[in-house]
Amino acid sequence: MQDIKKKKARRIHKIKDPFILGDSMIGTTIDFKDEEAYKVLKDNVKSEKNLLGDDIRNIMISKFSDPYITTIERSVGGNQISPFDLIIGHTRDIELAGLEIKGDTDTFDRLKTQLDAYTFAFSEVYLVLHKKESPKWLPRFCGVIRVFENKKSFIEKQAYIDDALDISTTYEWDTIMYMNGIKGPADNIRKIYRSIGDIRKNILFNRFFATYSGFGEKKYSKYYPMQEYQKQVLMGFNIPFQTKILKRDIKDIEKRLNLLKEALDLVNPQTKIPK
Repeated sequence: MQDIKKKKARRIHKIKDPFILGDSMIGTTIDFKDEEAYKVLKDNVKSEKNLLGDDIRNIMISKFSDPYITTIERSVGGNQISPFDLIIGHTRDIELAGLEIKGDTDTFDRLKTQLDAYTFAFSEVYLVLHKKESPKWLPRFCGVIRVFENKKSFIEKQAYIDDALDISTTYEWDTIMYMNGIKGPADNIRKIYRSIGDIRKNILFNRFFATYSGFGEKKYSKYYPMQEYQKQVLMGFNIPFQTKILKRDIKDIEKRLNLLKEALDLVNPQTKIPK
């Protein structure tokens, strides 16, 4: 469990000033950080030709040239259909962002339901538009990206997710421990709790981006493994099984060592294996 303290939680915070992109995977790819340049394009966007959803999707895909960032469209694993328009994955930090794209002739009729699905999977959620204005009821967690005919783009509203299950204060943790009769340092329990979220994130990431070349055993040609502290947490949840496996491995080693001793005695009776 000691490695857990080396992992710093990465959170997406609300940015009041949309021209300050902050700690955002999407923010590192967007062209405009200059308010005046954005306003000129926004004032003239109505005179641009209409863009379809596929046009906007292609503009967004062209933005992600970072070697650690990959994209996936509606197909997942080659044979499944994703409900998400565009998924952005950071392969180093194992972060996921979801982009819901609306072309100029699309409607917002299904948008509420669509955004509900996005919140379960992504650290950042964005609605991507060209001419259309975002609906007034748009949830505050959902960011807005504006694209233009010249393939420039701008974050009008920063995305952030408030985790309703996040337990952030020492008081909350002390209360949980006391009221449930749990002994031990609350700090250790807090680290384990946060690591579970990281494990879930890793599973989702591989669901979207891992690829495999066979069936049955599913031998993956590309897979993103968990970090050591995440593996330790999973092993800790099943200590009896891990102990059973360890005892079995010890017996196998002892058996092989005895066979080696017997073989050496046959070859050279004088050779001794140190205990």
